[in-house]
Amino acid sequence: MKTKADLYQDFLLGETIQQYCERHIDPFQVEMDHIGLNALIDAVIKPAGISVDILYLDRSEGEEVNTINFPIEDPNRLNGFLATPSIRLLYRPFVLYQSQVEAQDS
Repeated sequence: MKTKADLYQDFLLGETIQQYCERHIDPFQVEMDHIGLNALIDAVIKPAGISVDILYLDRSEGEEVNTINFPIEDPNRLNGFLATPSIRLLYRPFVLYQSQVEAQDS
């Protein structure tokens, strides 16, 4: 994010890139938001030729899971293989997980 600040600055609602990273990226056990996820995908995952599928578990009606796909732009980069590797992430909004220490103290 810091090296391509112009791509993300307009989405930070009054924070600088430095402030955003200090509050949302650097801390341990902080849920990643859409902007941080896009930065991770753009900087690390897509250059490696890997697509990302986010399985969105939002408790909407039906039996199908809502999926958001971040494909790589050029699947031919992978030496002609038809299938590209992918990472699948589960996202369930509004779920906060306790650390093991907090759970033991409860």
